[in-house]
Amino acid sequence: MSTPELDRRVLLGVAGLAGVAALTRVGVAGPLSPPAGPVASTGKTLTEVEPRTAINAANTPGDAANVYVISQPGSYYLTGNITVPSGKSGIYISVSNVTLDLNGFSISGNALGGGGSVQGIKGTGADTQLNVTIRNGTVQRMGDTGIFFSALRHTRIEDITAQDNGRLGVWVGGWSVLNRVICHNNGTDTSHSGMFASYASRVHHCQFTYNRGEGLACYNSTVTECVATTNGGIGISVDHGSHVSRCSSTDNTGQGFYGNVGCVIEACTSYSNAGRGIQLGNGGVITNCSVASNFNGGISTGDGSAISHCSVYSNYAFATPANGNGISVGNNSTVSHCTSLFHSNYGICAAAAATVGVVITHCTCRSNNVHGIYVGAKSRVADNQCNLNGINGFTGAGIYAAGTDNRIERNNCSDSTWGLNIDGSGNYITGNSCSGNGSNYRFGINNVFGPVVNQTGLAASGMLGNGPVASTMGSTDPYANLAF
Repeated sequence: MSTPELDRRVLLGVAGLAGVAALTRVGVAGPLSPPAGPVASTGKTLTEVEPRTAINAANTPGDAANVYVISQPGSYYLTGNITVPSGKSGIYISVSNVTLDLNGFSISGNALGGGGSVQGIKGTGADTQLNVTIRNGTVQRMGDTGIFFSALRHTRIEDITAQDNGRLGVWVGGWSVLNRVICHNNGTDTSHSGMFASYASRVHHCQFTYNRGEGLACYNSTVTECVATTNGGIGISVDHGSHVSRCSSTDNTGQGFYGNVGCVIEACTSYSNAGRGIQLGNGGVITNCSVASNFNGGISTGDGSAISHCSVYSNYAFATPANGNGISVGNNSTVSHCTSLFHSNYGICAAAAATVGVVITHCTCRSNNVHGIYVGAKSRVADNQCNLNGINGFTGAGIYAAGTDNRIERNNCSDSTWGLNIDGSGNYITGNSCSGNGSNYRFGINNVFGPVVNQTGLAASGMLGNGPVASTMGSTDPYANLAF
């Protein structure tokens, strides 16, 4: 007779037999006996996972000129520091397609700033050598250059410190990439630089400090988020279509930034350099930059340039005051939405009376020693705010036009020697307002201007609410210039 207890025991027995059968099936899935021979690992060694060769006398024997020579493509690494004797270079790479990991170690010469050891790491000097990567270590105290790949293309240098070398810290050829490189105290004179990168290179997150010459020199390249400080020449020097962004250049003995034709400087800071803050050639673009306290002027560009949304503050030129402009531009250039204050000469200057085709709009020029805005000929100056110019014993205008055929409209000029000072002829002057100047308007002969409405006799009382109060405006002419 079946009972609940008996049924439970039968079910447990069946389940136990099923489990044993399952374990039996698992147990016969593989061989019961190990293979013949000694037990060995079936995993891969580190060398098999990442094949690399140690730099040493057996693997990379040197020669009369080099401590070590890499003569085969592949991946190499240091196992300790290298000291380079006089008359030799550290590591000579004679082939393409090499990666060298310094592994946190250093390659050190026996000279501080020249003489003794030659180069830390060098290539063949031929532009047929390609694709060499150097990373993760220090190259220092070489008599010549720390890393010398002057013609080698497609070089990658990253996480390297090059310091106290006699010539340059790093010199690479075209199409190279340099990341997180520090070049410090390199060179014996101002002809040497911290880093030189040839055409079409990319330089990112690098630092150039206390080098005898330029911090960085490169051309047709991209430079991003770099710092150049206290170098013996230009902080960052670029050429021919380079793009520099989010960089800082301070306390250098040359310009903060220098670029030749067709360069772009964007979102950069230039402070307290002995040369100009930023100087570009023709076709330059400068935008969203802060340029302050440089000792030979703020921003200077050639023809066909565009400057916008920059803050330019307190740039001086004591030896040559005419160089102490906040912003100077060449022919057919545009300046817009900039602030230019406290300079030893002009706030914004279209270089000379012969300069033509300049457009200056929506700018603020204040407290400059001479003029707020100076233009030559055939230019347009509109919607600017100019006040407190012509100070510190100088005479100056809010806006000064030296030449002919300018269009000057809708500007507000106050508290200067003159509001508008128009020396040339054939100029068109409308819709401006001037207040509190020594003379609000000074126009030469043969100009075209809207009526000047004298409102210097201000309303005797103020008002509150909706009036009625009679207007103090003496003209409804939309082209009128106001004096008040």
